[in-house]
Amino acid sequence: MSEIENYFTLVPRLEKARDESGLLGIEYKRVMDGFSFILHSPHQVQSVTVHRGFLTNGSSLPFIVQRLIDKWIGLDHPSVILNDWLSEYLLIEVNYKGILINNYDALDIFIKALELTKLTSFQIKVIHI
Repeated sequence: MSEIENYFTLVPRLEKARDESGLLGIEYKRVMDGFSFILHSPHQVQSVTVHRGFLTNGSSLPFIVQRLIDKWIGLDHPSVILNDWLSEYLLIEVNYKGILINNYDALDIFIKALELTKLTSFQIKVIHI
């Protein structure tokens, strides 16, 4: 095993959230299968668990980043869903205990998730900036 291993436990299935989208006036999708993003190192295990039923649409990202990510990997990508979750809850598990994080930690986790995509290092750097 490498020194640090990051991975998604599964690729979530999404469905249109018609009722909520109609009520809120913005299109949302509902996570139908909960999933986790695991950051595993020799010293600790961190995880972010996105629960079934969570509503997502990529709106946690700045507008220009939304457009770039939608073009490059799509707003349905698990890393985007993960970012929506982190932006709303700012909560992770460290060694199996819930820990509150700040926005900078959330951004760092999002960037680590993006590193698992087909995005180039330049594209990830553009998103980070």
